[in-house]
Amino acid sequence: MSGLEEILRSNADANLPLLDMVKYAGVFSSTYLLLEIISTLEDEVRLIWPSRWSIMKVIFLLNRYSPLIDSTLGLSMMLGTTNPRSCDFQFHILIYTYTIGAFFSEAILIARTLALYEFKPWIICIMAAIALEVIIPGLIMSHRILSQIRYPSMAVLEVAGCVPSIDDGQSWVLYMCVLISETVVIALTIYKMWHTSAEVNQRSLLVWTMYRDGSLYYVVLLVLSVVNLCFMLLAPKAATSIIQMPLRVVHSTLCTRVLLNLRKVAARLTDMTITLDSPGAHPRSRLTFAYHDEGDATAADMDHDLYGDMDLGIDMEIELDSVDVDGRDRDPETGLGFPGDGG
Repeated sequence: MSGLEEILRSNADANLPLLDMVKYAGVFSSTYLLLEIISTLEDEVRLIWPSRWSIMKVIFLLNRYSPLIDSTLGLSMMLGTTNPRSCDFQFHILIYTYTIGAFFSEAILIARTLALYEFKPWIICIMAAIALEVIIPGLIMSHRILSQIRYPSMAVLEVAGCVPSIDDGQSWVLYMCVLISETVVIALTIYKMWHTSAEVNQRSLLVWTMYRDGSLYYVVLLVLSVVNLCFMLLAPKAATSIIQMPLRVVHSTLCTRVLLNLRKVAARLTDMTITLDSPGAHPRSRLTFAYHDEGDATAADMDHDLYGDMDLGIDMEIELDSVDVDGRDRDPETGLGFPGDGG
């Protein structure tokens, strides 16, 4: 007997409202996802589309748009599927797209951490272990769930909808693995922030953005992950999957914003050049915030990606010519004026 049949036969009056809550959560997730995509589309078009194709660009797009597949399948199953074979087919697809999509979200956080530590060999080993810690259990649990799950009859599906996710209680292992990987990532981020706190004030708004987003987003995902695990382990069976789709969507959208925020800061610092002109004063004084690799780069040509070969450091470079706008000579190091031939 399937899980849906069990909960309907045991106490349909109490369990049907819980199944409806799972459906409402799916509708909320889809709505939130669409609003998030629309609200950040301008940044994506401006900051992501002009860049050259790279692995990180592909990961970004898969992370950003794969939840559309998950949420669409989820709504189709819960609200419009009454055929057991169709329910079976759609759930097979959903399980794998959900698991693989979650890994793409983790890949962005892993790449951010690699960049923060400048791709040092030991951090590459740790991040590789984290990736395997998410991928291997995820694929194993997906296969086990699909091999054990049983689908209800058409009569049950017409009443309750296709909600086989209530039978995937073993998948808490996958969510725990993701939570562990994110905890390691945030621990490394906090350690880096503490270890370099004396330098960052002088170095990079970009680095502070990495610290801020990593910390805030981890708190949000931690709360949702804990709530999801509580539902999966403690809630009535009909409500065990209520947080799964919201967690998937929030995970994806926050990781999307991690990369978009870094792109916005890098582009702003690249283009921020303040030029002070004054009649009769040549050459001019210039304050430049420059994004550096081994040479200069523009916002539209930011190498393969922020996590590609380009150094992620943002250096504030102050260029003061020997003659400033007031016609006085300047100390090339301090920029302080002192009497000279022109003064």
